Amino acid sequence: MKYIKSFQVENFKVFRKTTFNFNPQLNVLTGINNSGKTTLLEALALWQTCFYKVLNQIKEGKFYSKEAGKVIANPGDYILGYSKRIFSEYGGTKSVINQTYVSTEEMPILRSVSSSDIHHFGDSKNIIRLEATIADSTTNVSLPPIAFTIKAMQGGQYSIKFLGADRYDFTTLNVFFQKLPNPIAFVYSS
Repeated sequence: MKYIKSFQVENFKVFRKTTFNFNPQLNVLTGINNSGKTTLLEALALWQTCFYKVLNQIKEGKFYSKEAGKVIANPGDYILGYSKRIFSEYGGTKSVINQTYVSTEEMPILRSVSSSDIHHFGDSKNIIRLEATIADSTTNVSLPPIAFTIKAMQGGQYSIKFLGADRYDFTTLNVFFQKLPNPIAFVYSS
């Protein structure tokens, strides 16, 4: 069974920088009003939204990472980020994994009207960072952390960027999640 082993939240609502560690079986959130219980669930849902907004399948070509020194994705693999081919001045092409832009309406978890409402201390210059480490409780194998930054842009837009896209081993991600493109579901109730 796959589960979120740890989750780090930075600059999201009441959380300046907080790490949560989860149990693979059951997790219960308790606390007084306005202590961050719902905010944690919103942060998890925002992380999931980011995951699905930047998840794309490679149609052709392999992605080689100079930083990793190996192929990080093959044709048919899913990657986190928008892949585009750029023609190099030296001939040939190279692949670039970019950030994704989404509107507030495309992020239904954000109940707030203003982007400053979701940033720590209401300052939209504080870039939100959400990082999840996902593990398999049956094999005790964990994926490298999957981290996103969410930055408020002008006109009700957000920039979502997957951190480490240039070196992340997407082949491992595809093997770990055998049900891509829909491997993650959150269910919570109050």
